[in-house]
Amino acid sequence: EQPKVQRDILVGISEALRGRRKAPTPASWPQVAPTIAKSSEPSVHRAARELRVVFGEGRALKELMQMVIQQGTDPENRRDALRTLVQYRAKELGPFLQKFIGHKLLSAIAIRGLAASNHPSTPQLILEHYPRLDEQGREAAIATLASRRTYAAILLRAMKRGWVKSRDVSAYHARQMRSFHDPHINQQLSELW
Repeated sequence: EQPKVQRDILVGISEALRGRRKAPTPASWPQVAPTIAKSSEPSVHRAARELRVVFGEGRALKELMQMVIQQGTDPENRRDALRTLVQYRAKELGPFLQKFIGHKLLSAIAIRGLAASNHPSTPQLILEHYPRLDEQGREAAIATLASRRTYAAILLRAMKRGWVKSRDVSAYHARQMRSFHDPHINQQLSELW
């Protein structure tokens, strides 16, 4: 019963802080954390790790990155770890996420996360892997490539060359690209989509 109560409390705190990248560490956290660490419930550890990221504990970020990298880690735990890193937008996450663009298990999460970090090499890396991505990966790729004006211009060039099919671009993404109010992008959209 105690692990369930711990989990419910931690999940409640985590939900309350959702959307915040950083929050002050509660004064009682140093006393509570060791008890949580002894829990046998994986969901308690997951919730506590998320909170440690929000509280700015660098060690928690490193643990999450290790979980993502380690091949032997349970696949769902790897995905959860990567989602947490993306959700809290860890600093300098872009280059880390780029390594997983073509990863069968993690590509969609990594590609969606790249929408939040502006790295000039991201569009080209996504397009290199695009033909081998599954449906979720391709949807994430289009969403990310349509998320920034500079990325959208590269996406439209890829469409013109036939690397990306116009049917892969939804009306939502076309509207998103039109919202940049860039005459060149609008003209290409009219021609290609």
